[in-house]
Amino acid sequence: MEKLDGKDLFFIREKGFIYFNNVLDGFMLYNSKKNVTNFEEFKNYIKDLILKSEEAYFDFYFSRLNLEEQNNLLSKNFDYKNIINKFNLDKDKIFYSLKDLEDDILEFILEISFKEYLFSTFYFKNPYVTVWSNYNGEYISFF
Repeated sequence: MEKLDGKDLFFIREKGFIYFNNVLDGFMLYNSKKNVTNFEEFKNYIKDLILKSEEAYFDFYFSRLNLEEQNNLLSKNFDYKNIINKFNLDKDKIFYSLKDLEDDILEFILEISFKEYLFSTFYFKNPYVTVWSNYNGEYISFF
């Protein structure tokens, strides 16, 4: 299997995805909706947006963690290392496509966000929605 290649921030901005540096900027610049949900509802919501959207990406900051933080995440589940090995990790290219993503990788990204191990943000185009995952137990959609 070919490793997943990431894109840089310039790519995300150039494509016109809703992007902001911190959640407070998101609240000031965009409409938003907060959702408190269980894992299955969260997973179904993201999967539905993937199907409906023209393009979809998520950020994965594992390459920016220090060694101790990386080992902490890997210690949570034996399978995590196998999944992380499917990524071509680069500190500057942390945005990965959600389209045609293998089920185990999607499940992994959603799980680690839901369990607050490592947060990901999900970016969708047409419809334009950005989902900030697990902010104080809430999932916030910006549009």
